[in-house]
Amino acid sequence: MFRLCGPSCSIINADGLMEQIHPVLNDSASCAARVCQAGCMQMLTTDSVRMDKWLWAVRIFKTRTLASDACRQGRVTVAGHPVKPSRDVRINEVVVVKKDDLTRTYKVLQLLQQRVGAPAAREYVEDQTPESELQKAREPRLKPSFFRPKGSGRPTKKERRAINDILESS
Repeated sequence: MFRLCGPSCSIINADGLMEQIHPVLNDSASCAARVCQAGCMQMLTTDSVRMDKWLWAVRIFKTRTLASDACRQGRVTVAGHPVKPSRDVRINEVVVVKKDDLTRTYKVLQLLQQRVGAPAAREYVEDQTPESELQKAREPRLKPSFFRPKGSGRPTKKERRAINDILESS
């Protein structure tokens, strides 16, 4: 992890001495980030992070609720075993996530409690998804076997029979 400011925000002045600018508002050790009056942020090093929180923080899921739901439904696995949302993530673990008809594979590089921007998230996770799996997303979806323009009204009896013949033959 990294530190952007210390327990109290400080700078190094021209003489090379540390000079305190302002105190930190939230001095709780359980916080993942401390915010000072000037808006600086301090990321704390963490020993363990919940699986749902890590999946959300590295931007695999848009919300933490979606991440925990995926864990509960067995779509997130580690070493072939489904994991609970409360399971701790470990560095160098391989996490497999089934999402949107794709099975993506991620390696945990670092632990993270707070959500960060997409460029910064790449430092915490490595995408190890095989190229063959990524090709599935690029393949076109099945198109309907017939097209009926919107606003053309209800099909006539003859048109409905033709539609039923097409549907029954496929």
